[in-house]
This record gives sequence, structure tokens and C-alpha cells, in this order.
Amino acid sequence: MRSWNVLMFVLAGCLPELPAEDKDGGADSAPQCVTFTDSDGDGFGDPNNPVSAPCEDGVPSGTVADNTDCDDAAATANPEGVETCDGLDNNCDTLIDGDDAQDRGTWYLDGDGDGYGLESDTVLACDQPEGRVNRSLDCDDNDATINPEAAEICDEVDQNCDGTVDNEATDAPTFYADHDRDGFGDPVEPLKICEAPTGYVSDNTDCYDDNADVHPDQTEYFPTQRGDGSFDYNCDSSEDLFVNVEGDCDVTCTLRQAGWVALPAPACGEAQPFIEGCKKTSPTKCDEVVVDETMSCL
Repeated sequence: MRSWNVLMFVLAGCLPELPAEDKDGGADSAPQCVTFTDSDGDGFGDPNNPVSAPCEDGVPSGTVADNTDCDDAAATANPEGVETCDGLDNNCDTLIDGDDAQDRGTWYLDGDGDGYGLESDTVLACDQPEGRVNRSLDCDDNDATINPEAAEICDEVDQNCDGTVDNEATDAPTFYADHDRDGFGDPVEPLKICEAPTGYVSDNTDCYDDNADVHPDQTEYFPTQRGDGSFDYNCDSSEDLFVNVEGDCDVTCTLRQAGWVALPAPACGEAQPFIEGCKKTSPTKCDEVVVDETMSCL
């Protein structure tokens, strides 16, 4: 009869204890079964917290027959748990955050200590290994001044690892478009770049970049507007008249002053009779040589 009872307890998932008479020589008592506290409710019991109760009463509430839980305070830690990086031995293999943790991070070798590592040299781990970082994209792991956050400078080196040398360099000078090739650039077309491309100059003082005669060094006078209606050829923001006096011949029929027949002088680009010389028409008579002249302006 006793052997049959023991077999039934085992099949029921309980660990039987011997009847009381075999312990102390007393009379037979109800067989006892041992289960284990399952405080976290994960179906696995704490081997350090056994509970003994009459087998006929079944499994006591809050206990289970299994005794393989390694942390009965965490439902995520049990022999069927999935190891994660949380400071717990989730699968009860005695390793905390081991190599089987499902959410391990990728760490890249950072040889130069600039905070960026090599895409080609990685390890998986929960905690950051020495000499490794969680950011890659370093294009030169032997130089701490070269990484994706570095400032690009004009030195024919790709400091910021964008695949382009001297791209948007912080120390790049500014050049200006020189469409008319007069050596003076248009201030409204700047280009910040390490080396000037064709058609760009460092000067930005041209006031009309579609006419090579227009620039700050101009000293000549021009009878026609420069191309936009203005006669300002030397970029001083004003239009200077080339001739603004009245012409005259002296008594010897010598040109005293070349100039307009009458003042006021015409506006820039406008025509008016102009005395350009004198000629004798008789021993006592002198005539002015008059032509239609267009006012030239600088």
C-alpha cells in the first residue's frame, strides 16, 4: 500500500516525504508532498523555499512542483527565459547578460579615441567594451581629428568622412563670379571654396559684371551707357561728365577751350553742338569748328 501511494505522489508532480512512522516510529500519518514557492508567478519554483503539505490537499497556492528558478523575484528570470541586457540571469544559466542576450549592442573599434569606430571591426555585448564605441562611420581610425563630426578644412583631407575632400571647409576663402573677365568679381555671386574655379576671383568690387570696361580702376570716359542705362564706369556710384565747359576761340583764331557751343551741357549719352577747333575764314574772321558730340561720362 505504501509503495502505491508513493508512486501516485510522483505522478502528481509532488516530491513525497516518508510517513511520520518512518521518521519517529509513531503511527502512520497522511503522506506529505513538497512543492516550491513561486513568488513571481512564472511557473518555476525557488529551490530555497520548499513547502511541505499533505499530498491529498494538492499543490498549495503560490507553489509549483518545479524547483529550478534562479530568481524568484523576477518573472523574466527562469530556465525558459530569454536572456536580455537587464542585469539579470534571465535563463538561469548562471551568466548575467551573457553572449546569448538577444538585445546586445554593436560596438565598434575606436582606435584613435574620437568617439567613432570602424564599421569593419565589431563585437556584440551588453556593456561597452574598452576601446569600443556604439558609433561607426570613422574613415580614418588612426587620426582623432578625422570623424563625421570633425570640421572640414582646406588641406586635401576628408576630415568629416563625407567622401569629399575639402567640402564646405570652415577656413575656405570666398570667391566671386567674374563674368566679364575684368578681374573684378560680382559681390552678389559669392562662392566659399578652397580653390577658385574658372571664372571666379577674390575681388568683389565690380558694380556691373557684364561689361569689362566697368570696374573700380576705370579712368577712361565712355559716350554710351554701360549696358544697364548707367554711365558709372568706375563704380563710384556717380556719373562724371567728360566735358562740362563752353568752347571758345581766342582773337588769333586759336582754340582756347574745346567745349559745348552753349551751356548747360547735355546729359550723359546725349548729343549737342560741340566746338572742337577754330579756323580762319578771312584775315580778320575766325569761325568755330562745330560738330555734334555725345556727352561722354565715366
